[in-house]
Amino acid sequence: MPEQSQAGQTAKLPQSDAAPSADLQSSIQAALQQEPSLKDSSISVRQNDGAIELSGTAPNREEKKTAEHIAKANAGGKPVKNHIKVTGALHDKK
Repeated sequence: MPEQSQAGQTAKLPQSDAAPSADLQSSIQAALQQEPSLKDSSISVRQNDGAIELSGTAPNREEKKTAEHIAKANAGGKPVKNHIKVTGALHDKK
């Protein structure tokens, strides 16, 4: 009996690790591309060490936060690391 259970788990591991991670990355990328407020952003999604990493650029902090929020909502509980750089000149306004 334990052999069946172990064999069942072994058979599921490659599918659980490979396909969902690629699907997860694709679904987050698709969700970001569908968000109208991110049309001026250039954001890439990558899965690294069990976390989702966002990189690229956004014109302002609000869009950076929006991208992170969308990624977290679609990350399936995985941590999200936001490495997006803000390119806008928000600091120039006084």
